[in-house]
Amino acid sequence: MQEAALDPNYESLSWSDSDDYDQYVNEELEDSRLAKWVRLGSRLAGCSLKGKTVLDLGCGPGFFPCALGAEGAKVYGIDTSDAAIRQAVAEHNRICELIRAIGEFRKGDKPRITGYEFQVITLATYVAPKYLLIDKLEETLEELKTREPEDKPYRVRVVVAGSEVDDTDFIKLVEDCGAYVCADRFCYGSFPGRNPIELTDDENALTQVCRQYMYRGQCPRYMNTAKMTGRREYVNELAKEYGADGIIYEQIKFCDPWAYERMMGSHILHDDYGYPVLSIDRPYNIGSTNGQLRTRVQAFVESVEIKKINGGVK
Repeated sequence: MQEAALDPNYESLSWSDSDDYDQYVNEELEDSRLAKWVRLGSRLAGCSLKGKTVLDLGCGPGFFPCALGAEGAKVYGIDTSDAAIRQAVAEHNRICELIRAIGEFRKGDKPRITGYEFQVITLATYVAPKYLLIDKLEETLEELKTREPEDKPYRVRVVVAGSEVDDTDFIKLVEDCGAYVCADRFCYGSFPGRNPIELTDDENALTQVCRQYMYRGQCPRYMNTAKMTGRREYVNELAKEYGADGIIYEQIKFCDPWAYERMMGSHILHDDYGYPVLSIDRPYNIGSTNGQLRTRVQAFVESVEIKKINGGVK
């Protein structure tokens, strides 16, 4: 069965039998394969390919998508071969390398990049094709090497840990209250989401990718004691490495695994590790609770400042 999703309204156009497709491909052997594919797409669409959307499943190195694109189609190519997965992993690892290098600039007393800027960049790496971002991240990294830090005085430095954060306004609100987000340990963040994936030639790439996601993940759906303890120690190590004064544990509403993790982690990191901790149960979008959340973060910043002045818990 050969299918082509050629209509913007996602109507499926297909050959009813694979023999039909084979017969078409062999009709005119003197023509190139690319020309056959372009005419095949036109025949399925019943019109010109210009302005049509094409999905090529199993596109290999992209010969056919290139030919269809030259005819004016908007083409998406997907390939899950071992070679394609290894290429995707290589691009992922380069993104990880660049994001981690950019994140290093958060360690300074006068950071050259704000936590908000860093989260916007990091979030982009989750939603955009990697190959479109690599050169832009390389440019950003070079720019940061000579960028002058802003003269904005942050009162405290915090690690934000918890569940999904794809609302970057949350990070902006925290920093507007005087707390610099020096490290992130949440879903869609750089830790641990931007860890490189290590592949060997001993087995297929897909198996290795799955194994690393399963055994290296820091998601609280893994509930055994060793993993739970390891996640808290991971936050502690980040806080020490990035010089954090406190920790904000946030959980998006109705994320039950993180609800339990937030409750346990906020108490243990305060009682056993000595960090000031702010525990937040927040909505998906902070717009409706901006005032309440801002008041809580401001109060937390002030309490951490007082503890620092009095030489109390760090």
